[in-house]
Amino acid sequence: MILFTSATATISYTIFDLLIYDYAGGCLVVGFVATLVGQTLMSMLMKKYNRNSYIAFCIGIVVGLSAIAMTVESVLSLVG
Repeated sequence: MILFTSATATISYTIFDLLIYDYAGGCLVVGFVATLVGQTLMSMLMKKYNRNSYIAFCIGIVVGLSAIAMTVESVLSLVG
C-alpha cells in the first residue's frame, strides 16, 4: 500500500513537472536502505524474542514523535 501511495505521488509530481529528479533519486536510495535495515532488524528482533508487538510499538513511537514534531512546528510558526 505504501508503494502504491508513493508511486501515485511520484507520478502526480512528474505529470505536473514538479519533481526534482536529484532529490527524488536521493530519497529513493535513503528510503530503500532504511527499509532494508529496518526490516532486517525487526525480523531479527521478532525471531529472537518471538513477539510481534514490536511492530505496534514502532508504529506508536513514530506516530507519537510525529505528533510532537507537528505541535512544535505549529507553536514555532505561531510565535515567529
